Amino acid sequence: MKIIPLTQGKVAVVDDDDYERLSGVKWCYSEGYAVRNSGAGGQIKMHHQIIGKPPEGFVTDHRNTNGLDNRKDNLRHITQAKNVMNKKAQRNNTSGFKGVYWHKAGQKWCAEIKADGKRVRLGLFVDKDAAAQAYNAASERLHGEFGRASA
Repeated sequence: MKIIPLTQGKVAVVDDDDYERLSGVKWCYSEGYAVRNSGAGGQIKMHHQIIGKPPEGFVTDHRNTNGLDNRKDNLRHITQAKNVMNKKAQRNNTSGFKGVYWHKAGQKWCAEIKADGKRVRLGLFVDKDAAAQAYNAASERLHGEFGRASA
């Protein structure tokens, strides 16, 4: 693997065989990704240069959720629904775990996951770590390789 410098002190990681063709261009850091100007007022994402633009109805996913890790084994075209399964916990998350929140009425930690477009309540737990373990087990069972552990 090789490193390509970006603006804002960031770097992108690429496979050795992609380095030469990508390093001859100025790449910038923008919203978590390596991009370059297209010349037509738009931008081209580095990961699209590497594996191509996704087909209609698909997006490019970074398996490890690091948008600057552009090694081929970290990139895949998947549906938006599967991409959401692979997201990290939201920034406003108060428990520190994906799929875990404080349930005021029950005065316990609640674990919840989305499957087939529906929310599935996994239970109420005294301990937020136990709620996170319940989420992780459900994510593995329901989402397989696309699931992301709560922490």
